[in-house]
Amino acid sequence: FEEVLRRAADQCGERNSRRQEQAKEKEKSLLVKSGGSHMRILYGDIVYAEGFNRKIILHTLKEEIEYYGKITDLEKELGEDFFRPHRSYLIHFKYVVKYDSSTVFLEKGQTLMSKRNYPEFVKGYLRYNRKRGLG
Repeated sequence: FEEVLRRAADQCGERNSRRQEQAKEKEKSLLVKSGGSHMRILYGDIVYAEGFNRKIILHTLKEEIEYYGKITDLEKELGEDFFRPHRSYLIHFKYVVKYDSSTVFLEKGQTLMSKRNYPEFVKGYLRYNRKRGLG
């Protein structure tokens, strides 16, 4: 009985840690200047980012936000929950619906997958899901 109770307590502790980590993630935000005004975008709301000609378009749950910047700088800031499957895209693992070796299908749109990045994408996606307790 004692062993079962100890395992149950450990599992509850792990769940609480995961919830706290997810709550912290929701609070993280990005500050960008778009159209003359400054905007705060929560990391968790970013589905994917698209970069071209020194501009970045953030595709969020509600809108598209365009600003000047470099996709490499954005990639560094957003961290490991995001992946760059192609030089022009940065995706949030959270919104991946399905993928194959050439395309990542997201809840809101799709992006291209560079064949050489495919193995690294699969590893990152599995790490992300393990971290979230999904597999």
